[in-house]
Amino acid sequence: MTDIKTILPVEKDNQQAFIFDHGKVEGGVLKYQDDVTSYGWNTKQFNKVEEGAFVLNRHPGKITKDRKFEIYGGGYVEKIEKLDNDGNVKATISHAFRIVPPIKQGDAFIESFQWKSKKKKKGTWEHFWNQYGMNSISFEDFKELVEGSRCIPINDNGALKAEEE
Repeated sequence: MTDIKTILPVEKDNQQAFIFDHGKVEGGVLKYQDDVTSYGWNTKQFNKVEEGAFVLNRHPGKITKDRKFEIYGGGYVEKIEKLDNDGNVKATISHAFRIVPPIKQGDAFIESFQWKSKKKKKGTWEHFWNQYGMNSISFEDFKELVEGSRCIPINDNGALKAEEE
């Protein structure tokens, strides 16, 4: 297991943290194949993310075989570049890692997790995740989610680092 502190840069004061959903399907295939080193969104719909934010990646239940969400990795927003005049941007994600095994809906850990930044109704995830797919969380929540997890660094090409495979 790799300590997340050895993968990510040193945290800053007022460190931002987010959970990004990956899994938009268009025409029966994933719209964004790269779920490790980039993430795109429209700033007119969500304009909170800044360079230097820590992120976790989540597959919503609608795209998993068992219909349960999973938090499976994360990284660091290295750069955000403007793509067009309509507000579309793309973040470059560095210091990427996989959580093995992923944190899955139904696991005792996530079901009993005490969120500091969000309110969850007991026994349900209904209305918990932002419909747009980008969820701001506290840095404390971020740390607690990855603290007990096995985090494996990922190379820039999306593969697990050789010494960790």
